[in-house]
Amino acid sequence: MIASRGSHDAGTDNAIVGGVTEAGVACDLVPACGREASRVQSDGQVPRHTRHVAISLFDLDSAFEDHSPDMDWFLDRETGPLVWVDYEMCFELQAICTELGVDAERDAVDLAEIVKSRALPDWQKDMLLDAVQVDRGFGHRFIRVPQTDTRTAYLDTDEFIENVPDEPLREQLARAIEGRGAFRRCRDAPRDAPGERERWHTFQNAQTRARVIEWLRSEGIEPIFSTGPASPDPQ
Repeated sequence: MIASRGSHDAGTDNAIVGGVTEAGVACDLVPACGREASRVQSDGQVPRHTRHVAISLFDLDSAFEDHSPDMDWFLDRETGPLVWVDYEMCFELQAICTELGVDAERDAVDLAEIVKSRALPDWQKDMLLDAVQVDRGFGHRFIRVPQTDTRTAYLDTDEFIENVPDEPLREQLARAIEGRGAFRRCRDAPRDAPGERERWHTFQNAQTRARVIEWLRSEGIEPIFSTGPASPDPQ
């Protein structure tokens, strides 16, 4: 059963994978360190067996930059689409099992059939079925999409600033990036320099795309490129 990323062992800041959290919620899906990738090649090498998959890089770029606190994106490494899981649906699945007095793992119940039989709005059934699908295939078919973390975003910004040709603007940006609220100040600083603002977005998009490709290859996936959006927007 899936649980929120917030279900962590307070002593180690690690989720209890495949067991039960302090709150009593099973959490087979939650990785040991929050939003980390479900599997990373420690030596940086592409796995021996590489799968060619048609993937929307546009969607993956957006997923990497999505910092929504209560949901995660998962890649279907067999067919390519992204699936998003709202963790409210994970708790809803747990509540359904508790209400019926069943354990989804122990009793080998078909959660999809249970969800389909419930008197729920279609949109909620669809979200629950997505969560069930990801839960069943997590770690082999479905892998969690990692986020661009704050430190990486800071290093990107610092690298960009170093290459700003206008010295006064470069110095202004260098000051803006220091301290709290740095990203907002840095974003707002080049308002009077639209060319630099456009160059920043181009640079940022290129950095994200490079990380997407690197992550896919670390997961044994060689993308068959598709640049347009393919997955539904959760908003």
